[in-house]
Amino acid sequence: MTSRLPILMLHALDEQRAPTCFPAAGFECALARLSAARYHTLRFDEAARRLSRREPLPERAVVLTF
Repeated sequence: MTSRLPILMLHALDEQRAPTCFPAAGFECALARLSAARYHTLRFDEAARRLSRREPLPERAVVLTF
């Protein structure tokens, strides 16, 4: 069972130059890199359910939140 679950918290997909904004092209690149590194995205509710039931998480699981 995975003992770590990265949660990437994003506030907005926007071209503004602000700490809480992430440009759309950068987000696409980040998703491609996660995929190339064989990460598996989970919805937050799915991750919470699995963790509360002590069910195993997929290898290289990651949660993206907005």
